[in-house]
Amino acid sequence: MRIVLGILLFCGTASLWAQSKEHLHTSHPRAEEHQVHAAGKKSDLPLWKKYAPPENITGEHEMDQSFWWATWATIICFSVLIFFLAYSIWRYRERPGRNAFYTDGKAQKKYTLVVDVLFFVLVDCFLIYFSVRDVKQFFYADKAPTGPDVVRIQVMPQQWVWNFRYPGSDGEFGTPDDIVTVNEMRVPSNRDISLQIKSKDVIHGFMIPEARRQIDAIPGTVTRIWFNPKKNGDYEIACMHLCGTSHYKMKAFLKVMDDNYYQDWRKEQSVWAKTKYDPNNKKLHWGWQWGIN
Repeated sequence: MRIVLGILLFCGTASLWAQSKEHLHTSHPRAEEHQVHAAGKKSDLPLWKKYAPPENITGEHEMDQSFWWATWATIICFSVLIFFLAYSIWRYRERPGRNAFYTDGKAQKKYTLVVDVLFFVLVDCFLIYFSVRDVKQFFYADKAPTGPDVVRIQVMPQQWVWNFRYPGSDGEFGTPDDIVTVNEMRVPSNRDISLQIKSKDVIHGFMIPEARRQIDAIPGTVTRIWFNPKKNGDYEIACMHLCGTSHYKMKAFLKVMDDNYYQDWRKEQSVWAKTKYDPNNKKLHWGWQWGIN
């Protein structure tokens, strides 16, 4: 009995230690305390901040506008319906000298139709409008930023890791100085970041909540997404699709830094990559020509 209790106590203690803030910071030393909830700071936030939308680091408010319209329109419509439901229950209840009022609703068809159309316009039609507007602005290929100042990154998720590829000092993909990182994407602030994404195996969902960007990563097809981060820090990259038994491992970090630090990092990594280049290591030679779908 003592042995069993000892094993249970040890397992419980080990589990608590494994989830402690200090251990998680050791596992993720790059994680900013106020951004990465896995680092243990999420629980320290007040309730209204804990469940609030993540910080917006792009300065774009179109996505937030769509979210808040859907939220408040739904809350208002739901509240109106609940009010009339409660009023009807109270108004037409059975009481001394009066029987409960029953109806099959046929006499109120016109009122029901008006309410249905009103709610459809307020919620669905506006959401369709916002969705079409946002897709045209942020996801159409011809809207993707171009030019020498654009940071280009290829993203290849696989079970259960995120792979990122940057062109080296020569500015071309598929050369020995390409920079390849795993589960970490470094970008400069206040510059356009253009991503091309293609899955290696199954469908994954590439999402950066703070950048208000999410798009599917599909095998055999290149999808595109872009954003311009305005605030330095470490943020999460999450997989939004259940991509298999170890889906919980599909987590990476976006590190936004000043442009001068990014350039120093890029030059150093490019030199290192060229030095360590191994033409026989086929696993590192994934990628595609930029712009080819």
